[in-house]
Amino acid sequence: MKYEKDPLLLQILDKNRESIVYFQKADGIPPVQVDPDYAEEPIYNKIGTGFFVESDKVLTTIDVIADGVEVTASFSNQFETEGVITPDDFMRLMKKKYNRPPDKRTPPKINEDTILTIEGVTAFDPKNNLVLLKVAETGTPLQLGNSDSVLLDELVYILGHFEDIGALGMAGKVAGKFRNNTWLQIKTLFFTEACGGPILNTDNEVIGVAAFGTDFIHEDESITHSIVITSNLIRSLLSNSEEVIPLEQWQKYSRVRAYVIESEADEFAEQHDNMPALQKYNDALKLNPDIVSIYTKRGKIKTRLGNMAGALRDFNKAIEYNPNDAITYNNRASAKGALGDIQGMQDDLNKALQVNPNYILGRLNRGQAKCMMAEFEIEDEDIDAAQRLYKEAIDDFIKILQLNPKHSFARKRLRFVERIAKKLKLMKKVTGKSS
Repeated sequence: MKYEKDPLLLQILDKNRESIVYFQKADGIPPVQVDPDYAEEPIYNKIGTGFFVESDKVLTTIDVIADGVEVTASFSNQFETEGVITPDDFMRLMKKKYNRPPDKRTPPKINEDTILTIEGVTAFDPKNNLVLLKVAETGTPLQLGNSDSVLLDELVYILGHFEDIGALGMAGKVAGKFRNNTWLQIKTLFFTEACGGPILNTDNEVIGVAAFGTDFIHEDESITHSIVITSNLIRSLLSNSEEVIPLEQWQKYSRVRAYVIESEADEFAEQHDNMPALQKYNDALKLNPDIVSIYTKRGKIKTRLGNMAGALRDFNKAIEYNPNDAITYNNRASAKGALGDIQGMQDDLNKALQVNPNYILGRLNRGQAKCMMAEFEIEDEDIDAAQRLYKEAIDDFIKILQLNPKHSFARKRLRFVERIAKKLKLMKKVTGKSS
């Protein structure tokens, strides 16, 4: 898929740069062999985004600043940017970044003149991953729009930062509303460092903040998305702003520490270190059962461990929170299939593709499931039913190749199923047997 640059997005990015804040966290002291110049300085990484909502208040997400030896916030306009780049360009730059060995990656520099003095937390919402910071400096607040007026398929823009690129804007469309319209799902090539960044409409009004999402580096870009906490919840947070809590004290609150534990669990999960990941997810939910992103993650870990009944319960919970998540429907289909619920598996795969017809993995799994069901029909000597199922599987594999002509596995499966379908047709012609 080729992407075009959006001129309006470029205008919005340039217009709002003085309102955007760039967060860095010091997570430790680098080894001397990486770069002697940094031997006595902390490593700044895990970049996030925030933005001014009042002249002395910055909004971001809890997980951006919940941990770290030192949290640093800087005005966005200190960083150069290539302007608005397409997702194709972004992916190319990302591959270049991660192909560099760790000792060749230079920690980003901070311009001391643009650092903000974080006086502390003046309000936070641990259920919705929002935190409001009081800063000593003055910034230009962004205008909050009315998130209740947001429409499905409406064009929106997500602004954030990326370590090797600087200020960055991405376009997306509203794909769903849930949790009584307080959360939105945005179809976009999400990048993790945009967490805490504003989501703006074409009138340059904030309609929400990026809370979490499916990272753009997922092999199936058709399902990458951001979950957005709406601007009306931001207004509620502003109205509850009270006395300032020092950041170090706030980070010790149990419902805040739950976000740190979730991040630790994510690191174990990425390494397929499943038992420690599971324990960490359990610990995080005990402290804060409202971190809904954990349910899907924990369900995936339980699937790896063979606990399909437990995985099913977690996927059910995740879908209860967000009925528009194609990924979770796909994951739940796998759990149902393993538990012998073939019809339930098929229903969930159909639902995943109803939510997102271009979801490649969901379509691949549905094609595979059709083939499995066709084999059962052959065993029952119902050739007509088997032929129908194989035809539906072929249609799914063809659609995948239309979306991604380089999908080699789908091409192999298509050829294999086409050969079987021809054999069934010949067998039916010779024997005259259909069912």
